Amino acid sequence: MAPPRAQSGRFNSKTVLEEVKPAELVKRLLLLGGIYMRPSEVLEMNRKQVRDLVSSNRTSNPRIFGSVLHGTDKEGSDLDILVDVLLGAMLLDLGGLLDDLESLLGVHIDLVTPGDLPSKIRAKRLEDAKAI
Repeated sequence: MAPPRAQSGRFNSKTVLEEVKPAELVKRLLLLGGIYMRPSEVLEMNRKQVRDLVSSNRTSNPRIFGSVLHGTDKEGSDLDILVDVLLGAMLLDLGGLLDDLESLLGVHIDLVTPGDLPSKIRAKRLEDAKAI
């Protein structure tokens, strides 16, 4: 989608700012300035929005695991999120949640449910995962 332009043909920055979600605006400004953030930092800034997205997509109990949990994430790391699927949820709900989370946070998300975890490590991951 092309950015809105004022009648003069120049960008209308006020309209552009009004149409961009705050998290997306922060991401764009940081990238333009050459500043990259670790997924843990981005998550910290958006915890409530993440919880809201999870509850609006027939899922619950969002938790982190992996490098963000252990404090070893780096710029460019993905964000591992574990959610429980509610009764009646479909694959489209998980796909929608994944898309919403990546749009909000601007980082690659590895979204899994307990059943997606390999049986050999499932109990340990579930025990270690921390609520968002």
